Amino acid sequence: PADMWGASGGGSISRTARHLWAGRSAPSRVPALPSPRPVGGIDAPPAAPAVGEARGKDPKGSAPALSFTVKTEDGNEATYELDPDDAWSGSREAKVAVVMFGDLECGYCKRTSAELRRLEATYGDRVLFVFKHFPMNPDCNAGVKNRKHREACVAAKASVCAKEQGVFWAFHDLAYKNQHQLGADYLRTYAIDAGADGSLYDACFASDAPLDVIRHDADVGSKLDIHGTPRIFINGKLYRSGSSAEVMARAIEVAL
Repeated sequence: PADMWGASGGGSISRTARHLWAGRSAPSRVPALPSPRPVGGIDAPPAAPAVGEARGKDPKGSAPALSFTVKTEDGNEATYELDPDDAWSGSREAKVAVVMFGDLECGYCKRTSAELRRLEATYGDRVLFVFKHFPMNPDCNAGVKNRKHREACVAAKASVCAKEQGVFWAFHDLAYKNQHQLGADYLRTYAIDAGADGSLYDACFASDAPLDVIRHDADVGSKLDIHGTPRIFINGKLYRSGSSAEVMARAIEVAL
């Protein structure tokens, strides 16, 4: 696909030195990264802090107030801020932020999430990791025209309800691991398995409030000229699907 491999554009994050990429090359060596562990014959996203372990509760507190100036994939300059209710992990005090715009039904997103988990296992105490929704389905994302992923909106909605109970990341991992089964009943099971209370989840899922979160994220992504998923920003620099953990680790090492 046209969106495979490599970085494009550039930018900066407000808490990072402006000379991040100016006249500097990535270090030739980066720390060895853990490999994802296959589970049940499926390459599941590795779990922090140790690859292969199930995640517990989400970290407490809102996402930090960071703003980004980026060069979009269409070559435009744009600025956006993280939202307090964004799903985050890693370090809130980090000067390096890795932000993924993703779709829970996207196969490339599943693979990229595994690469990001490897990064989190290595850099989780020094780097902030954020997930924002960009479902490839016009039912909840006005920025796309084709209904590429029929279950993307319902999966995103379920993940917002899981986040309301502090189990977004555990749900996220289960949804990607079982990406071939994203119907509403399956999603409810994943949320409960992740640690959500079924009654509270049902009340959330029956409301329209989660869709407001998803549509907001999708609108942010559209203003950044996002046309597909995943899209990853590391301190404002754009990486597309297919970028390996090693490639992204070099950018992190430069920023650190």
